[in-house]
Amino acid sequence: MRTHAYCRAAVRAFLMAILFSAADLGAQEPMPGYGPPRPPRADAPAVSALRRFVVSGMASADNIALSVSADDASQRLEAVLGVSVPFSRYELIRIVTEDDAASPRARVIKGQAWVDRQLVQRLIVFNPGKADQEDLLEGLCWLMLNRLVIARQDISQRTNHLGAVPDWLGIGIAQNLYPALRARNGGVISRRWMAGETVSFPEVLEMEYLPDGRWGEKAAAGLAVGWLLSQPQAAKAFECLFSLLAKGEPLAMPAIVECLGGDFTPVRIEKEWELWIAQQTQVIRQWGGVTPARVQELQAMSVIRPMDLGFPATENIPAELTLDQLVERRRELWMRPLAALLSLRVRGLGIGESEEFRRVLEAYGRFFDALGRSVSPGLLRRLFRRVPSQAQLLDQLAQARKLQEEFLTRAAQTERRDEAAASGPDSEIERFMPRAERLRLADELRRGRGR
Repeated sequence: MRTHAYCRAAVRAFLMAILFSAADLGAQEPMPGYGPPRPPRADAPAVSALRRFVVSGMASADNIALSVSADDASQRLEAVLGVSVPFSRYELIRIVTEDDAASPRARVIKGQAWVDRQLVQRLIVFNPGKADQEDLLEGLCWLMLNRLVIARQDISQRTNHLGAVPDWLGIGIAQNLYPALRARNGGVISRRWMAGETVSFPEVLEMEYLPDGRWGEKAAAGLAVGWLLSQPQAAKAFECLFSLLAKGEPLAMPAIVECLGGDFTPVRIEKEWELWIAQQTQVIRQWGGVTPARVQELQAMSVIRPMDLGFPATENIPAELTLDQLVERRRELWMRPLAALLSLRVRGLGIGESEEFRRVLEAYGRFFDALGRSVSPGLLRRLFRRVPSQAQLLDQLAQARKLQEEFLTRAAQTERRDEAAASGPDSEIERFMPRAERLRLADELRRGRGR
Protein backbone atom coordinates (compact mmCIF):
# COMPACT_ATOMS: atom_id res chain seq x y z
CA MET A 1 0.00 0.00 0.00
CA ARG A 2 2.77 2.36 0.89
CA THR A 3 4.44 1.61 -2.42
CA HIS A 4 1.25 2.45 -4.35
CA ALA A 5 0.77 5.68 -2.39
CA TYR A 6 4.36 6.64 -3.04
CA CYS A 7 3.93 6.03 -6.80
CA ARG A 8 0.75 8.09 -6.94
CA ALA A 9 2.48 11.00 -5.19
CA ALA A 10 5.42 10.82 -7.59
CA VAL A 11 3.15 10.84 -10.65
CA ARG A 12 1.18 13.78 -9.20
CA ALA A 13 4.38 15.79 -8.64
CA PHE A 14 5.60 14.99 -12.14
CA LEU A 15 2.34 16.21 -13.73
CA MET A 16 2.39 19.42 -11.66
CA ALA A 17 5.95 20.10 -12.83
CA ILE A 18 4.87 19.71 -16.47
CA LEU A 19 1.95 22.11 -15.96
CA PHE A 20 4.12 24.77 -14.31
CA SER A 21 6.73 24.44 -17.08
CA ALA A 22 4.04 24.95 -19.72
CA ALA A 23 2.82 28.04 -17.89
CA ASP A 24 6.37 29.43 -17.82
CA LEU A 25 6.75 28.79 -21.53
CA GLY A 26 3.49 30.58 -22.25
CA ALA A 27 4.66 33.61 -20.32
CA GLN A 28 7.84 33.93 -22.36
CA GLU A 29 8.23 36.16 -25.40
CA PRO A 30 7.14 34.56 -28.69
CA MET A 31 9.82 33.09 -30.89
CA PRO A 32 11.54 35.59 -33.18
CA GLY A 33 9.72 35.84 -36.49
CA TYR A 34 6.40 34.65 -35.06
CA GLY A 35 5.19 37.83 -33.44
CA PRO A 36 2.10 39.83 -34.44
CA PRO A 37 2.23 41.31 -37.96
CA ARG A 38 3.67 44.78 -38.24
CA PRO A 39 1.49 47.60 -39.53
CA PRO A 40 2.10 48.49 -43.19
CA ARG A 41 4.77 51.12 -43.83
CA ALA A 42 3.49 54.55 -44.77
CA ASP A 43 6.32 54.87 -47.31
CA ALA A 44 6.29 51.37 -48.76
CA PRO A 45 7.61 51.05 -52.34
CA ALA A 46 4.99 50.43 -55.01
CA VAL A 47 5.22 47.90 -57.82
CA SER A 48 3.11 48.97 -60.79
CA ALA A 49 0.09 46.90 -61.78
CA LEU A 50 1.82 45.78 -64.99
CA ARG A 51 4.92 44.85 -62.96
CA ARG A 52 7.14 47.14 -65.00
CA PHE A 53 8.12 49.80 -62.48
CA VAL A 54 9.09 50.01 -58.81
CA VAL A 55 8.59 53.44 -57.23
CA SER A 56 10.08 54.36 -53.86
CA GLY A 57 11.00 57.35 -51.73
CA MET A 58 7.60 58.99 -51.20
CA ALA A 59 4.44 58.24 -49.25
CA SER A 60 2.81 54.98 -50.33
CA ALA A 61 -0.09 56.75 -52.03
CA ASP A 62 2.29 58.94 -54.03
CA ASN A 63 4.40 55.92 -54.98
CA ILE A 64 1.26 54.18 -56.24
CA ALA A 65 0.11 57.24 -58.16
CA LEU A 66 3.46 57.55 -59.94
CA SER A 67 3.49 53.82 -60.76
CA VAL A 68 0.02 54.16 -62.32
CA SER A 69 1.22 57.07 -64.47
CA ALA A 70 4.32 55.12 -65.51
CA ASP A 71 2.19 52.15 -66.59
CA ASP A 72 -0.05 54.48 -68.58
CA ALA A 73 2.95 56.02 -70.33
CA SER A 74 4.35 52.59 -71.21
CA GLN A 75 1.05 51.52 -72.77
CA ARG A 76 0.83 54.73 -74.75
CA LEU A 77 4.38 54.26 -76.02
CA GLU A 78 3.58 50.73 -77.15
CA ALA A 79 0.42 51.93 -78.90
CA VAL A 80 2.30 54.69 -80.73
CA LEU A 81 5.10 52.40 -81.94
CA GLY A 82 3.02 49.25 -82.37
CA VAL A 83 5.52 47.13 -80.41
CA SER A 84 5.79 45.58 -76.95
CA VAL A 85 8.54 46.87 -74.67
CA PRO A 86 10.42 43.88 -73.19
CA PHE A 87 10.21 43.58 -69.41
CA SER A 88 11.20 40.64 -67.23
CA ARG A 89 10.53 39.77 -63.61
CA TYR A 90 13.97 40.86 -62.39
CA GLU A 91 14.57 43.77 -64.76
CA LEU A 92 11.98 46.35 -63.74
CA ILE A 93 12.65 50.06 -64.09
CA ARG A 94 13.25 51.55 -60.64
CA ILE A 95 12.04 55.09 -60.02
CA VAL A 96 13.72 56.51 -56.92
CA THR A 97 12.65 59.85 -55.46
CA GLU A 98 14.70 61.88 -52.99
CA ASP A 99 14.27 65.22 -51.24
CA ASP A 100 17.51 67.18 -51.57
CA ALA A 101 17.56 70.03 -49.05
CA ALA A 102 20.96 71.21 -50.28
CA SER A 103 19.60 71.94 -53.76
CA PRO A 104 15.98 73.12 -53.97
CA ARG A 105 15.97 72.70 -57.76
CA ALA A 106 14.25 69.59 -59.10
CA ARG A 107 16.40 67.21 -61.15
CA VAL A 108 15.69 64.04 -63.10
CA ILE A 109 18.66 61.72 -63.68
CA LYS A 110 18.37 58.63 -65.85
CA GLY A 111 20.89 55.81 -66.09
CA GLN A 112 21.38 52.20 -67.04
CA ALA A 113 24.03 49.47 -66.88
CA TRP A 114 24.60 45.82 -67.77
CA VAL A 115 25.47 44.05 -64.49
CA ASP A 116 25.90 40.28 -64.14
CA ARG A 117 24.04 39.71 -67.40
CA GLN A 118 21.07 41.73 -66.19
CA LEU A 119 19.80 45.12 -67.26
CA VAL A 120 19.69 47.69 -64.46
CA GLN A 121 17.79 50.92 -65.16
CA ARG A 122 17.17 53.78 -62.74
CA LEU A 123 15.30 57.05 -62.87
CA ILE A 124 16.24 59.25 -59.90
CA VAL A 125 14.00 62.24 -59.20
CA PHE A 126 15.36 64.83 -56.77
CA ASN A 127 12.71 67.00 -55.07
CA PRO A 128 9.78 65.25 -56.79
CA GLY A 129 7.29 67.82 -55.55
CA LYS A 130 8.92 70.41 -57.82
CA ALA A 131 9.81 68.13 -60.73
CA ASP A 132 8.49 68.84 -64.21
CA GLN A 133 6.23 66.00 -65.34
CA GLU A 134 7.63 66.21 -68.86
CA ASP A 135 11.22 65.69 -67.68
CA LEU A 136 10.11 62.57 -65.83
CA LEU A 137 8.09 61.34 -68.83
CA GLU A 138 11.03 61.90 -71.17
CA GLY A 139 13.36 59.96 -68.86
CA LEU A 140 10.95 57.03 -68.73
CA CYS A 141 10.57 56.98 -72.51
CA TRP A 142 14.35 57.05 -72.96
CA LEU A 143 14.75 54.00 -70.71
CA MET A 144 11.91 52.08 -72.38
CA LEU A 145 13.16 52.81 -75.90
CA ASN A 146 16.61 51.66 -74.84
CA ARG A 147 15.08 48.28 -74.04
CA LEU A 148 13.95 47.98 -77.65
CA VAL A 149 17.54 48.59 -78.75
CA ILE A 150 19.12 46.30 -76.14
CA ALA A 151 16.74 43.49 -77.10
CA ARG A 152 18.46 43.49 -80.51
CA GLN A 153 21.96 43.17 -79.05
CA ASP A 154 23.89 40.04 -78.13
CA ILE A 155 25.77 39.61 -74.85
CA SER A 156 29.01 40.97 -76.30
CA GLN A 157 27.34 44.12 -77.62
CA ARG A 158 25.53 44.72 -74.34
CA THR A 159 28.77 44.33 -72.40
CA ASN A 160 30.87 46.60 -74.62
CA HIS A 161 28.32 49.17 -75.77
CA LEU A 162 24.91 49.02 -74.08
CA GLY A 163 22.27 50.26 -76.50
CA ALA A 164 20.69 53.69 -76.07
CA VAL A 165 18.65 56.07 -78.19
CA PRO A 166 19.63 59.73 -78.77
CA ASP A 167 17.75 62.32 -76.75
CA TRP A 168 15.87 63.67 -79.77
CA LEU A 169 14.26 60.25 -80.26
CA GLY A 170 13.43 59.62 -76.61
CA ILE A 171 12.09 63.13 -76.08
CA GLY A 172 10.32 63.09 -79.43
CA ILE A 173 8.40 59.93 -78.55
CA ALA A 174 7.46 61.38 -75.14
CA GLN A 175 6.15 64.53 -76.82
CA ASN A 176 3.85 62.41 -79.01
CA LEU A 177 2.14 60.43 -76.26
CA TYR A 178 -0.39 63.11 -75.29
CA PRO A 179 -2.52 65.30 -77.60
CA ALA A 180 -1.89 68.45 -75.56
CA LEU A 181 1.88 68.14 -75.98
CA ARG A 182 1.56 67.60 -79.73
CA ALA A 183 -0.68 70.63 -80.10
CA ARG A 184 1.61 72.84 -78.01
CA ASN A 185 4.70 71.79 -79.94
CA GLY A 186 2.92 72.38 -83.22
CA GLY A 187 2.10 75.91 -82.12
CA VAL A 188 5.69 76.62 -81.02
CA ILE A 189 7.22 75.41 -84.29
CA SER A 190 4.51 77.07 -86.36
CA ARG A 191 5.26 80.47 -84.81
CA ARG A 192 8.99 79.99 -85.38
CA TRP A 193 8.37 78.93 -88.97
CA MET A 194 6.27 82.02 -89.65
CA ALA A 195 9.12 84.12 -88.19
CA GLY A 196 11.67 82.36 -90.40
CA GLU A 197 13.33 80.53 -87.49
CA THR A 198 12.91 76.94 -88.59
CA VAL A 199 15.05 73.97 -87.55
CA SER A 200 16.12 71.68 -90.37
CA PHE A 201 15.68 67.92 -90.08
CA PRO A 202 19.47 67.27 -90.00
CA GLU A 203 19.73 69.76 -87.12
CA VAL A 204 17.19 67.72 -85.16
CA LEU A 205 19.24 64.57 -85.76
CA GLU A 206 22.24 66.30 -84.15
CA MET A 207 20.38 66.71 -80.84
CA GLU A 208 22.09 63.77 -79.14
CA TYR A 209 21.82 65.39 -75.70
CA LEU A 210 19.23 67.90 -74.54
CA PRO A 211 18.95 69.52 -71.09
CA ASP A 212 15.94 69.30 -68.79
CA GLY A 213 13.18 71.84 -69.22
CA ARG A 214 10.79 72.88 -71.96
CA TRP A 215 13.03 74.11 -74.74
CA GLY A 216 12.17 74.87 -78.35
CA GLU A 217 14.52 72.06 -79.39
CA LYS A 218 12.28 69.57 -77.62
CA ALA A 219 9.30 70.83 -79.58
CA ALA A 220 11.30 70.31 -82.78
CA ALA A 221 12.22 66.78 -81.67
CA GLY A 222 8.56 66.04 -81.00
CA LEU A 223 7.59 67.31 -84.43
CA ALA A 224 10.34 65.29 -86.14
CA VAL A 225 9.25 62.06 -84.47
CA GLY A 226 5.64 62.93 -85.28
CA TRP A 227 6.60 63.16 -88.95
CA LEU A 228 8.35 59.77 -88.79
CA LEU A 229 5.28 58.24 -87.13
CA SER A 230 3.07 59.63 -89.91
CA GLN A 231 4.89 57.64 -92.59
CA PRO A 232 3.01 54.62 -94.06
CA GLN A 233 5.86 52.25 -93.13
CA ALA A 234 6.54 53.81 -89.72
CA ALA A 235 6.69 50.47 -87.87
CA LYS A 236 9.36 49.10 -90.22
CA ALA A 237 11.26 52.39 -90.11
CA PHE A 238 11.51 52.36 -86.30
CA GLU A 239 12.47 48.68 -86.34
CA CYS A 240 15.31 49.62 -88.69
CA LEU A 241 16.36 52.56 -86.48
CA PHE A 242 16.51 50.38 -83.36
CA SER A 243 18.55 47.76 -85.23
CA LEU A 244 21.07 50.37 -86.38
CA LEU A 245 21.40 51.72 -82.84
CA ALA A 246 21.95 48.18 -81.56
CA LYS A 247 24.99 47.98 -83.86
CA GLY A 248 26.28 51.30 -82.54
CA GLU A 249 25.58 53.24 -85.73
CA PRO A 250 24.55 56.92 -85.43
CA LEU A 251 21.15 58.10 -86.65
CA ALA A 252 22.33 60.63 -89.22
CA MET A 253 20.51 61.50 -92.44
CA PRO A 254 21.83 58.43 -94.36
CA ALA A 255 20.36 56.17 -91.67
CA ILE A 256 16.96 57.90 -91.91
CA VAL A 257 16.99 57.52 -95.71
CA GLU A 258 17.87 53.84 -95.37
CA CYS A 259 15.13 53.12 -92.83
CA LEU A 260 12.39 55.01 -94.67
CA GLY A 261 13.24 53.09 -97.84
CA GLY A 262 11.41 53.58 -101.12
CA ASP A 263 12.39 56.65 -103.10
CA PHE A 264 13.25 58.78 -100.08
CA THR A 265 16.28 61.04 -100.47
CA PRO A 266 17.72 63.77 -98.23
CA VAL A 267 16.15 66.38 -100.52
CA ARG A 268 12.72 64.76 -100.33
CA ILE A 269 12.94 64.48 -96.55
CA GLU A 270 13.74 68.20 -96.27
CA LYS A 271 10.80 69.11 -98.50
CA GLU A 272 8.36 66.92 -96.61
CA TRP A 273 9.70 68.30 -93.34
CA GLU A 274 8.92 71.84 -94.50
CA LEU A 275 5.40 70.81 -95.49
CA TRP A 276 4.92 69.01 -92.19
CA ILE A 277 5.83 72.16 -90.28
CA ALA A 278 3.47 74.21 -92.44
CA GLN A 279 0.64 71.82 -91.64
CA GLN A 280 1.01 72.60 -87.95
CA THR A 281 -0.78 75.89 -88.58
CA GLN A 282 -3.84 73.68 -88.98
CA VAL A 283 -3.42 71.92 -85.62
CA ILE A 284 -6.75 71.74 -83.78
CA ARG A 285 -6.87 74.55 -81.26
CA GLN A 286 -6.73 73.49 -77.64
CA TRP A 287 -9.41 74.86 -75.32
CA GLY A 288 -7.63 76.77 -72.59
CA GLY A 289 -4.47 74.69 -73.01
CA VAL A 290 -6.30 71.40 -72.43
CA THR A 291 -8.01 68.86 -74.63
CA PRO A 292 -11.83 69.13 -74.49
CA ALA A 293 -12.06 65.40 -73.72
CA ARG A 294 -10.18 65.91 -70.44
CA VAL A 295 -12.52 68.74 -69.44
CA GLN A 296 -15.49 66.47 -70.13
CA GLU A 297 -13.93 63.67 -68.06
CA LEU A 298 -13.54 66.04 -65.12
CA GLN A 299 -17.11 67.26 -65.44
CA ALA A 300 -18.32 63.64 -65.58
CA MET A 301 -16.74 63.04 -62.17
CA SER A 302 -19.37 65.27 -60.57
CA VAL A 303 -21.43 62.05 -60.36
CA ILE A 304 -19.57 58.98 -59.08
CA ARG A 305 -20.70 55.48 -60.08
CA PRO A 306 -18.80 53.05 -57.81
CA MET A 307 -19.73 50.01 -59.93
CA ASP A 308 -17.91 51.54 -62.91
CA LEU A 309 -14.80 51.71 -60.71
CA GLY A 310 -14.90 48.02 -59.78
CA PHE A 311 -16.86 48.22 -56.52
CA PRO A 312 -19.50 45.49 -55.99
CA ALA A 313 -23.21 46.26 -56.18
CA THR A 314 -24.40 46.03 -52.56
CA GLU A 315 -27.09 47.66 -50.50
CA ASN A 316 -24.51 49.74 -48.63
CA ILE A 317 -22.99 51.29 -51.77
CA PRO A 318 -25.39 53.40 -53.87
CA ALA A 319 -25.30 53.10 -57.66
CA GLU A 320 -24.66 56.86 -58.00
CA LEU A 321 -23.30 59.50 -55.67
CA THR A 322 -22.72 63.21 -56.08
CA LEU A 323 -19.62 64.70 -54.49
CA ASP A 324 -21.77 66.25 -51.76
CA GLN A 325 -23.29 62.84 -51.03
CA LEU A 326 -19.78 61.40 -50.71
CA VAL A 327 -19.19 63.87 -47.89
CA GLU A 328 -22.42 62.81 -46.18
CA ARG A 329 -21.34 59.14 -46.26
CA ARG A 330 -17.71 59.80 -45.36
CA ARG A 331 -17.79 57.39 -42.38
CA GLU A 332 -18.56 54.34 -44.53
CA LEU A 333 -15.81 51.71 -44.53
CA TRP A 334 -15.78 51.54 -48.35
CA MET A 335 -15.13 55.28 -48.59
CA ARG A 336 -11.35 55.04 -48.06
CA PRO A 337 -10.56 52.80 -51.08
CA LEU A 338 -13.07 54.70 -53.21
CA ALA A 339 -11.56 58.09 -52.28
CA ALA A 340 -8.02 56.81 -52.94
CA LEU A 341 -9.05 55.58 -56.40
CA LEU A 342 -10.79 58.86 -57.22
CA SER A 343 -7.72 60.82 -56.11
CA LEU A 344 -5.49 58.83 -58.47
CA ARG A 345 -7.97 59.12 -61.33
CA VAL A 346 -8.52 62.87 -61.10
CA ARG A 347 -4.79 63.61 -60.90
CA GLY A 348 -4.18 61.31 -63.85
CA LEU A 349 -6.30 63.61 -66.03
CA GLY A 350 -3.56 66.26 -65.79
CA ILE A 351 -0.80 64.33 -67.58
CA GLY A 352 0.27 66.35 -70.59
CA GLU A 353 -2.23 69.15 -69.91
CA SER A 354 -1.74 72.79 -68.98
CA GLU A 355 -0.45 73.83 -65.56
CA GLU A 356 -3.62 75.83 -64.88
CA PHE A 357 -5.80 72.76 -65.48
CA ARG A 358 -3.54 70.64 -63.26
CA ARG A 359 -4.10 73.12 -60.41
CA VAL A 360 -7.84 72.46 -60.68
CA LEU A 361 -7.26 68.70 -60.62
CA GLU A 362 -4.90 69.01 -57.65
CA ALA A 363 -7.64 70.82 -55.68
CA TYR A 364 -10.02 67.93 -56.33
CA GLY A 365 -7.24 65.47 -55.46
CA ARG A 366 -6.75 67.14 -52.06
CA PHE A 367 -10.51 66.91 -51.46
CA PHE A 368 -10.53 63.16 -52.17
CA ASP A 369 -7.43 62.68 -49.98
CA ALA A 370 -9.18 64.41 -47.09
CA LEU A 371 -12.33 62.38 -47.75
CA GLY A 372 -10.31 59.18 -47.36
CA ARG A 373 -9.01 60.34 -43.97
CA SER A 374 -12.58 60.69 -42.70
CA VAL A 375 -12.87 56.92 -42.28
CA SER A 376 -11.31 56.71 -38.83
CA PRO A 377 -13.11 54.35 -36.43
CA GLY A 378 -12.18 54.43 -32.80
CA LEU A 379 -11.70 57.28 -30.37
CA LEU A 380 -7.92 56.92 -30.06
CA ARG A 381 -7.38 57.11 -33.80
CA ARG A 382 -9.50 60.24 -33.95
CA LEU A 383 -7.44 61.82 -31.19
CA PHE A 384 -4.11 61.18 -32.90
CA ARG A 385 -5.19 61.64 -36.50
CA ARG A 386 -6.34 64.79 -38.22
CA VAL A 387 -9.83 63.86 -39.36
CA PRO A 388 -11.53 66.62 -41.37
CA SER A 389 -15.02 67.63 -40.37
CA GLN A 390 -17.97 67.74 -42.75
CA ALA A 391 -17.72 71.53 -42.92
CA GLN A 392 -14.02 71.37 -43.82
CA LEU A 393 -14.67 68.82 -46.57
CA LEU A 394 -17.47 70.91 -48.05
CA ASP A 395 -15.19 73.96 -47.94
CA GLN A 396 -12.47 72.07 -49.85
CA LEU A 397 -15.03 70.91 -52.40
CA ALA A 398 -16.30 74.47 -52.84
CA GLN A 399 -12.74 75.73 -53.43
CA ALA A 400 -12.13 73.05 -56.08
CA ARG A 401 -15.39 73.91 -57.83
CA LYS A 402 -14.50 77.59 -57.76
CA LEU A 403 -11.12 76.93 -59.39
CA GLN A 404 -12.83 74.81 -62.04
CA GLU A 405 -15.38 77.51 -62.81
CA GLU A 406 -12.68 80.18 -63.06
CA PHE A 407 -10.65 77.97 -65.40
CA LEU A 408 -13.64 77.30 -67.67
CA THR A 409 -14.49 81.00 -67.77
CA ARG A 410 -10.95 81.99 -68.78
CA ALA A 411 -10.80 79.17 -71.33
CA ALA A 412 -14.04 80.35 -72.94
CA GLN A 413 -12.73 83.93 -73.11
CA THR A 414 -9.49 82.72 -74.74
CA GLU A 415 -11.47 80.70 -77.28
CA ARG A 416 -13.55 83.74 -78.24
CA ARG A 417 -10.38 85.82 -78.72
CA ASP A 418 -8.88 83.08 -80.91
CA GLU A 419 -12.03 82.92 -83.03
CA ALA A 420 -11.95 86.69 -83.48
CA ALA A 421 -8.31 86.57 -84.51
CA ALA A 422 -9.06 83.75 -86.95
CA SER A 423 -11.43 86.00 -88.88
CA GLY A 424 -8.62 88.50 -89.61
CA PRO A 425 -6.16 88.81 -92.49
CA ASP A 426 -4.43 85.47 -91.76
CA SER A 427 -7.60 83.51 -92.43
CA GLU A 428 -8.03 85.44 -95.68
CA ILE A 429 -4.57 84.31 -96.76
CA GLU A 430 -5.52 80.76 -95.79
CA ARG A 431 -8.61 80.85 -98.00
CA PHE A 432 -7.14 82.52 -101.06
CA MET A 433 -3.47 81.54 -101.18
CA PRO A 434 -2.61 77.89 -101.88
CA ARG A 435 -0.26 76.20 -99.40
CA ALA A 436 2.51 75.80 -101.98
CA GLU A 437 2.34 79.52 -102.73
CA ARG A 438 2.60 80.38 -99.04
CA LEU A 439 5.66 78.14 -98.74
CA ARG A 440 7.25 79.85 -101.74
CA LEU A 441 6.49 83.27 -100.22
CA ALA A 442 8.00 82.25 -96.87
CA ASP A 443 11.14 81.02 -98.64
CA GLU A 444 11.49 84.33 -100.46
CA LEU A 445 11.03 86.25 -97.22
CA ARG A 446 13.75 84.20 -95.53
CA ARG A 447 16.15 84.69 -98.44
CA GLY A 448 15.43 88.41 -98.45
CA ARG A 449 16.03 88.59 -94.71
CA GLY A 450 19.33 86.80 -95.25
CA ARG A 451 20.49 89.51 -97.64
